[in-house]
Amino acid sequence: MKIHKATKRLISYAIYDAAQRGKGVLTADHLLLGLFREDFPLVDSVTEQFQVNSFMVLDKVLRQNPEFENVIDEAHVELGPESREVLALSELEAKRFGHNFLRVEHVFLGLLNFKKHLFNEFLLEREFALEKVRRIISILRFGGTIPQSDETYELDESTWLELDFINDVRFRNEILDVALLRLFKHYR
Repeated sequence: MKIHKATKRLISYAIYDAAQRGKGVLTADHLLLGLFREDFPLVDSVTEQFQVNSFMVLDKVLRQNPEFENVIDEAHVELGPESREVLALSELEAKRFGHNFLRVEHVFLGLLNFKKHLFNEFLLEREFALEKVRRIISILRFGGTIPQSDETYELDESTWLELDFINDVRFRNEILDVALLRLFKHYR
């Protein structure tokens, strides 16, 4: 499965956040922070459907993962078991939709599917159903195409080979330059 450029940026943002917090292992929380940076409108639109304030979720994640003075080099951040599981679940979501690319939307669904994540804490109190989120995302982003449900998919090993791009420091620096340029234009 191929990885969409927005998903690569999301992962790069997650790596950056992990490094800023002195973590050498990428977790589900870092992927969520990357999701907030890459596609806040998606997160906000979906959480709004469940009367959840996305800023409350972000605030809780940031409080649980404070920045450290001892920032580590991004080249030393590795995919951890949590992030691998989330990305595997994301790939399954992409296959469920019949997509050949792993997109940001699939990572969002993968995070929601990852039961141990605090994001679910907010949604469980509000009649959260993953199928409902799939339908919302389908309408918002994929023209209303309803994903296939209850099918079993095998994980594609090529996805993990494509994730090797995170070790390319030049790629990461290009992504950060683009992100900084976006922020500069936004606040100008």
